[in-house]
Amino acid sequence: MLIVENYRGTVTVAVEDDSPRLPRRREAVDRRAEVVSGLAIVSAVSRAWGAAPTSSGKTVWALVGRENRL
Repeated sequence: MLIVENYRGTVTVAVEDDSPRLPRRREAVDRRAEVVSGLAIVSAVSRAWGAAPTSSGKTVWALVGRENRL
């Protein structure tokens, strides 16, 4: 499930799934690597992000503000 909320110029994007495994941000061993983890991208374009376990899996969320321009 995808949830998008806007409150006073800050957008919260959350994704729910049925996997109990919480996400981990993986760093590239080689800083010149072309492969980047999805969470590294989320971290780069958001104010904050996190994950929380739920009774049916987990929710991963990110806060995106006006300062987070692509």
